[in-house]
Amino acid sequence: SFDRQSYFGIDNISPLDELTLYLELTDLHPTHSVIKKPNVRWSYLVDNTWIPLANNQIIDDTTDGFLKSGLITIQLPADINTKNTILPSGIYWIAAQLNGNVNYNMNLLQLYTNAIEVERVDNGVPFNLSFLPARAISQSELPIPEIESIFQPSASFGGVVEENYDQFNTRVSELLRTKNRFITTRDLTQAILNKFPSLVYVQCLANGLQTDLLLDNMDIMITVVPSLSEITDYDEDKLPYVDFEELTEITSFVKDILPASTKFVVTNPIFEFIKVKCNVLFSKSRINQNINSNIARLNEDIIKFISPWLISLDGANFKDSRVIYLNDLINFIKKRSYVKYVSGVSLLHFYKKKDPVTNELINVLKDSFLQTEDVIKASLPAAILAPMSTHFIEILPSEVFVPSSKAGIGHFKIGKELILSEELNQINVDKVVINQNKIPTFTLTLKL
Repeated sequence: SFDRQSYFGIDNISPLDELTLYLELTDLHPTHSVIKKPNVRWSYLVDNTWIPLANNQIIDDTTDGFLKSGLITIQLPADINTKNTILPSGIYWIAAQLNGNVNYNMNLLQLYTNAIEVERVDNGVPFNLSFLPARAISQSELPIPEIESIFQPSASFGGVVEENYDQFNTRVSELLRTKNRFITTRDLTQAILNKFPSLVYVQCLANGLQTDLLLDNMDIMITVVPSLSEITDYDEDKLPYVDFEELTEITSFVKDILPASTKFVVTNPIFEFIKVKCNVLFSKSRINQNINSNIARLNEDIIKFISPWLISLDGANFKDSRVIYLNDLINFIKKRSYVKYVSGVSLLHFYKKKDPVTNELINVLKDSFLQTEDVIKASLPAAILAPMSTHFIEILPSEVFVPSSKAGIGHFKIGKELILSEELNQINVDKVVINQNKIPTFTLTLKL
């Protein structure tokens, strides 16, 4: 059972007014579509008594029960008042209680009032971007005296670039081949890719040899990976995941095209992380004197080697990201123009597996130095290898051979690589006081 309650205090507003909130939440990365939305119960405070809000007073809620960032629009009741003592008086109070079997972590990053969603209208002007970054919109086309300022807190969503010639040929060819009869996993994979252009990779595993990969009573496991926005500063938390809403849409689509007796689940990818240990001697030249910049450069190149899809979002690159050969990595480092010599290279593989006795997920570390094979493979066919953001690079004084060695505690970062303890975080805001400006500042979420 799961029960949480958050309180929102509002002033500079009147009963029967509409209150519109934009909640920027940490992205939820649900493991699979089996997760159920929590039941959110809204109430308001009148003379120290909490009274449930009627359903028609919750005008809109695009957060799916605080599963993702979105807008919540509430019409304040006529009898709400500020004469309360259990919470600070002088402001109106509303509360949201989450109930149900919920298994996720969410944090409230920002809360904005006077928020609206706008949608781009095709006016014939060429527009090449599939999304607009945050803060791209700062004013209206025509001045609106009642609005003091406009702020776009997050990037746009839902934008899709126009289908190109190759995509058109692929879609039509698949339609002619299958005639909308989806028999094989390949048929199902291509149908999902054609229907959801925001996805770059889909893998369907049917029951059979992969029974240990599937949830109980499931015949097919479908792993989906969305297109990734350009990464400037790579971090493990910026890897691509499909949100709950799109998982639900994919599930609904697959349900319509598969036989009713087929049981399936749509999942996000399982990312397993790789860290490289190596010793290098950089080339000495007038343009390569800064050791720190060369370390940063090599670190970035290693990230791109482990995950080529960070550069080119091609579905084939995801298939290549399930196996890493140590010799390939060594040759890759040797061929860097700024590297003169490399030795003592090893790979650390971080992942989780289910304990067969307790059914709990446990953290696992594999060190290539201790393995008989110079290769790291994803522990599951549905898993994808991804790099840690920082690799352990030691500087050699000369071209001296240094054998690879077993990883020690000094090679790990506490938190992501060295897990001391884990605890469930809740929405970390117990009380939020909202000061509504008399001259509103509008907050936009842009849908393309």
